[in-house]
Amino acid sequence: MDTQVSVPSIDRRRFLTGAATLAAAAAVWKPAALSASSQAGQSGVLSDPFTLGVGSGDPLPDRVVLWTRLAPDPLNGGGMPDADVTVDWELATDPTFDTVVASGSALAPAAFAHSVHVDAGAGPEGGLTPATEYFYRFTIGDFTSPTGRTRTTPPPDADVSQMSFAFASCQSYASGYYHAHHHIAAEPDLDLVLFLGDYIYENGSTSPPRPVPGGEATTLLGYRNRYALYRADPDLQAAHQRCPWVVVWDDHEVDNDYAGDISQDNDPVEQFRVRRAEAYLAWWEHQAVRMPAPVGPDLQIYRSLRWGQLVTFFALDGRQYRDDQADCPSVLPDLPAASAIAERCGSAEDDERTMLGVSQEQWLDTGLRASPCRWNVVAQQTVFAGTPLQLPSFPTGYNLDQWDGYPAARQRLLDTFASPEVNNPLVVTGDIHASGAGYLLRTFDPERGAGGRIIGHEFVGTSISSAFPAALVAFFNSVAGALPWIDYVNASLRGYVKVTLTPTRATARWKVVDSVSTEQPRPPVRTDHVWVVPAVEPDAAPRFIPARFSDVPPSVNYATAVDWLKANGVTTGVGGSNRFAPADAVTRGQMASFLWRMMGEPALPLGTPPTGFTDVPANAAFAPAVAWLKAKGITTGTSSTTFSPAVPVNRGQMALFLWRLAGEPLVEDPSGFDDINAGALFENAVKWAKFHGITTGTSPTNYSPAQPVTRAQMALFLYRLASTPQAWSVALPPTAVVD
Repeated sequence: MDTQVSVPSIDRRRFLTGAATLAAAAAVWKPAALSASSQAGQSGVLSDPFTLGVGSGDPLPDRVVLWTRLAPDPLNGGGMPDADVTVDWELATDPTFDTVVASGSALAPAAFAHSVHVDAGAGPEGGLTPATEYFYRFTIGDFTSPTGRTRTTPPPDADVSQMSFAFASCQSYASGYYHAHHHIAAEPDLDLVLFLGDYIYENGSTSPPRPVPGGEATTLLGYRNRYALYRADPDLQAAHQRCPWVVVWDDHEVDNDYAGDISQDNDPVEQFRVRRAEAYLAWWEHQAVRMPAPVGPDLQIYRSLRWGQLVTFFALDGRQYRDDQADCPSVLPDLPAASAIAERCGSAEDDERTMLGVSQEQWLDTGLRASPCRWNVVAQQTVFAGTPLQLPSFPTGYNLDQWDGYPAARQRLLDTFASPEVNNPLVVTGDIHASGAGYLLRTFDPERGAGGRIIGHEFVGTSISSAFPAALVAFFNSVAGALPWIDYVNASLRGYVKVTLTPTRATARWKVVDSVSTEQPRPPVRTDHVWVVPAVEPDAAPRFIPARFSDVPPSVNYATAVDWLKANGVTTGVGGSNRFAPADAVTRGQMASFLWRMMGEPALPLGTPPTGFTDVPANAAFAPAVAWLKAKGITTGTSSTTFSPAVPVNRGQMALFLWRLAGEPLVEDPSGFDDINAGALFENAVKWAKFHGITTGTSPTNYSPAQPVTRAQMALFLYRLASTPQAWSVALPPTAVVD
């Protein structure tokens, strides 16, 4: 959400001095020479320094990062003396630490706000055991930290039967209490947490329910104090202590809606890069991440994590490398809450625009194609699927901070997802403060409302506490929820998403609380929506967005064909209703419309009569389709002057229409059907249809040519034909399901 940004009071000299200090202190991973017990008295640590709790992250099969920060006075710079100290750490297989398997002393450098990052298992004592739960703690002098629980990942070749992860984002301290984190900490079978950004909010607040002192964070001290305020929350601490986290940032860790080197208020680039450097350092100081401390305004945080043969996680950075948001006119300029909803103008359509940057795009493309895992989870910040928002009498609006503002970059990633070597892509998303679930399509075409086959799925998580604009909740729920590729949307409630993966399915549960405005009584957590996504075999038939016709159950054999018809605009149902009427007979007029739309509604050749038949009115919905069929020789009518549009099509005629549409290719199929007489007008057409699997007949020996064609049968005929390029001797139609 938008914030009022002040000009940061930092200068280049201080930035360069700080960078030199950081470079000199980059020994954070080296063991310290003195024990924490011997240094505690010398360093003047006289009160509990573990006020910000502990955490772990970036697990591997043989190691995991352990984190804490020494801060006896957390909201005032930490309260530590200006000297490096050491901290003792222990890792055990039991919470009472009877069986300690690794231990040591780690440096807490003053230059890094006395934060501690231990890569447990990376030392000379050898690695940790894969797929194992551990407990850890830190000590300095007489002070002992809370105990955290963590785990290592399975070996890369392990057959994993199940794993569960939660993902969350957007935890504005000022907006409410972290009840969702309390419930994350209580999840009984959680292996990992993905945090997708907006860990802090840079803006201050003097308003209830939780004031945030200090105003806008723009300096290193300001960002450190803001992290300390957030990290001191007991529910957030409990969630960190529950299991390892993989953390990425979004915009509020630096500045609302920043893009690369460009701030929200277009501050001078050099000035903003100083601010970004200090913000990135503060982020690193407060996260359990396996990466060197940043020296300057750049830090690569995109990385991957493997969980046996079950899943590879790709954690992305959608801020540091992106192009600036397109400057397009707002759709609703008089409604401040909707100012981010804009038309998609020419600058947004530039093919060179990027969300991830060239290097990260290439890394992700290579990683996805090389991943052998059953699932590939892309953890990122902003809504990926097309989300056009349409109000009557207004232009179509988009949130241009999302992937809708970078459609060429999105298409490049969709092309990767569609590659046959990429297994079951799942995109998990934060940022928008709303829950959502939907299909990822091969293309997103707002003019047709849908386009192409399903190539993956997106789970969008609501915020931990940050609010969706109240004035837009009903509008967003209604308009976004009506999009055919959206399965679920709810902008009203806060919470998180828990996902359980097995080799055969991904089960996502949107877990919400009814309020974050009061600390007590704590609201219970409940499941608002469950979506089960089956794993798709690499050679499975393409799937399309659900037709959602009330009379087409997903279990029937023609459901996929009907989905394809609707996805490609070949049908919109019966009379504008939510029905497809699968058992109804197909009339000749309807058949003409189906075939014409399947071919992309081609224009009539110059000089073609508007209908060509006396019983087809020029204003009939199917008139251009009939005229095109006649011009192409696909129909000759029921007489020289009539087409008989209301007469049902029989199966013999249907085979003939499809055969002519495909270019009248000849095949030898000696088996044939017993009820197709030699010399029949449709003999070659039926042989062709059987040979290519476009029909299997009404029995192994019969085709039943005089039987009327139902709408369900028509859907199957067309879908099979569009899926069989070898059946065509002319150019494939634009609806062909092959890429």
